Amino acid sequence: MLKRLSSMYFAFWAITALVLWMGLGALLASKGGPYYDLFKELNEQMIATWLVRDAQDQPIIAGWFAGLCLIAGALLLNTGLCIWQRIVPMFHAGRMSRNLLAVMHILVILVMLGHGLSMIVGDKYANKVMFPGQTIAFGDGYTLRMDSLVFVDDPTLLRLPQHDKHMKMTRDAVHMQDNQVTLTLSKNNQVIARPQVKIMEPFDHGSLHVVLKTFVWPKNKNHVGAVMIIVRNPLATLFFIIYALMIATLGWYVIITWKKPLSRRHANQLTQTAAT
Repeated sequence: MLKRLSSMYFAFWAITALVLWMGLGALLASKGGPYYDLFKELNEQMIATWLVRDAQDQPIIAGWFAGLCLIAGALLLNTGLCIWQRIVPMFHAGRMSRNLLAVMHILVILVMLGHGLSMIVGDKYANKVMFPGQTIAFGDGYTLRMDSLVFVDDPTLLRLPQHDKHMKMTRDAVHMQDNQVTLTLSKNNQVIARPQVKIMEPFDHGSLHVVLKTFVWPKNKNHVGAVMIIVRNPLATLFFIIYALMIATLGWYVIITWKKPLSRRHANQLTQTAAT
């Protein structure tokens, strides 16, 4: 049973199922479809938050997500068993290629676990509309307050239909370098930073990433607000280091294994030449 679960045959069908399942998700989330808004809402928050708050009211999306986790778990199990039963026994001090193959498998597992943890660790507010005086609280005692907002252009542009916005909000009509928001980042009531954030000029502090996406003027408001993207992922740096190591290991493995068949072929040719 364990040999089957660790086999390339099982891995092939798990990867095939994952591709097909992701394709189904893309179809369900297609723009104009009945589940587009639900998938968009799912993408704009942490999965852990969605599971607690909304999953029970969205059975189709919850079922798709459960299937995704099941298939990904099967692939993770296959990789782990492959390392245990097939790769680890190949460790040998003199065989660099086999050792790299084992390291690659381990790094793949760490990358998969990193993707899983990124869904439940940290904070995520995508397309969050904020107004001056509003505060958002994060984990670990962080708070982010919008102190002020400066929009020097004609605010009526913000209420135009989407098509007209693209036509009239040109570089001459909108001064991106003058429009900005001023924020206060605090931790446990201690001020850490007071950044000024502009479009195309995000603010980063450790694992916190803050982006000013655009400005809005809702019809039920008397003043302009800002659409913010706020993400805090304490595992981001570690994840990208592991990802880079995986790519580097793969490249190294390709290089050292690419030469071996050529050298053997050359050796055979030399042997045949010497024999004749």
